[in-house]
Amino acid sequence: MERAIKDGYRLIDTAAAYGNHKQVGSAVQKCIQEGVVKRSDLFICTKLWICDWHKEDVPRIVDRILEELQMDYVDLLLIHQSVLFNLPPEEYKKHKEGLPYNSIPEDNPKYRLGYNVENLKELW
Repeated sequence: MERAIKDGYRLIDTAAAYGNHKQVGSAVQKCIQEGVVKRSDLFICTKLWICDWHKEDVPRIVDRILEELQMDYVDLLLIHQSVLFNLPPEEYKKHKEGLPYNSIPEDNPKYRLGYNVENLKELW
């Protein structure tokens, strides 16, 4: 990532599912400290994962993303996919306590919400 910024990349695409927030944040901070770029020179995009759709969880998830990126803001926040999942209760509890969850949950009809416009409205 550091090499990409030094070579002129200014759009940086991240996501919880990519597991690259910390690495991107470190590279960006290093380039800022070296005077290669200012934060305002970059456009940072990231995404909410498919189980992070509950409106009460979004502020916590966004705070964690910003902390991992070592940034005060992102330029674009997307929903990674329009198919949403609930996590099993034990996994959801761990996730609420701060354990990142970036894999695809077991395809269990009990937890799969699929595409549901009302859930997406709640998220947005």
